[in-house]
Amino acid sequence: EKRMVSSEAFADSIEAWLAEQSGRDVDDQAIDQVRALGASAKWEPRGGAREGRLRLASRSRSKPTADVVATHPEPDDATEDVVETMRLDLDSSTILEFDAAGRGGPGAWTSLEVKASTATETLQGLRDLVAPSLDLEDLLDLLLALPWVHRTSLFPDIRAALLEDLLVDQCDNHDDDDDDDDD
Repeated sequence: EKRMVSSEAFADSIEAWLAEQSGRDVDDQAIDQVRALGASAKWEPRGGAREGRLRLASRSRSKPTADVVATHPEPDDATEDVVETMRLDLDSSTILEFDAAGRGGPGAWTSLEVKASTATETLQGLRDLVAPSLDLEDLLDLLLALPWVHRTSLFPDIRAALLEDLLVDQCDNHDDDDDDDDD
């Protein structure tokens, strides 16, 4: 799908993500902050249909905008049926990246490889700039709900791998904090 995306598509995706959260215990302040993101989202396409920079209003006085850059690098393995790659950066620091390839289909993959990485500190930095009341898991979920992500049959596996990486990082960081307390 090579359809170009727009600022309105980002705003609509953010509102749709909020609607999907109904019934969950999402803090009212976080909801307001996410709505403000939708209102401030300015998409500047570059290169491919889903590549570009998303400018979001920042809550920081020293940094008025948070610029998230999306790229879709060439896949490592183009021999598979379904291939998806993506990288999101904030100020030249990676927020998340993935490279996924599969043959077959969901539930019947004959081969599936998903390499995914979430940079917890950079994700935390983005959260602090744009929506400090939002949980990191919710911010990751919101980023994956935006139209720069292709919704291929690999998407559920990509989403699960990124979330798992984030949760493992958080557990490791928590364990490190506990070790520091023991000193």
